[in-house]
Amino acid sequence: MVVRKNISLESVHLKKLESLIEKHKGNLSAAIRDAIDISEVSLRRYGSVSEALSKIGADKKELTGREESIESGRNVLISTPIFLWMLKWTRGIPLDPEIFDELLDPLKIITISELDKKINDISRESGWNCKVSLFCMDDINPTTATVSIAGAIENFGKNGRARIQLLTCNT
Repeated sequence: MVVRKNISLESVHLKKLESLIEKHKGNLSAAIRDAIDISEVSLRRYGSVSEALSKIGADKKELTGREESIESGRNVLISTPIFLWMLKWTRGIPLDPEIFDELLDPLKIITISELDKKINDISRESGWNCKVSLFCMDDINPTTATVSIAGAIENFGKNGRARIQLLTCNT
């Protein structure tokens, strides 16, 4: 059953409904029905109009793991050219042991495959579009290891893929 009612709206209220009116191609009735549905969900969740208005205005966006790590200061955001420059010019330079121990707890990582997994977890969490591969003959007591980084990088090759062999080191 359709009930017809006359309502009066000021331009400020029509402005607030503008996106819903556009969604329904100018159909004000459909826009108001959507607004009522949205209001119902908000009232169910928050209990009252005043509570809904205060909570919705104060709700903080849920952060992704990457955003959380940047906000906490654990990670920073760097551009691709800086990242590529860093890879090129730090080749063969070992990390300071204190930084290395902070990133990769030596008591928790026993094998090269565990190290490989941890480095790729850090890479994924940091949003780097790359995969790190560690290769060695002995997973527990290696004498040499090779590290390579592969990923879709705009500045490399026809298909945007690069493979960079960083180092072979003796342990």
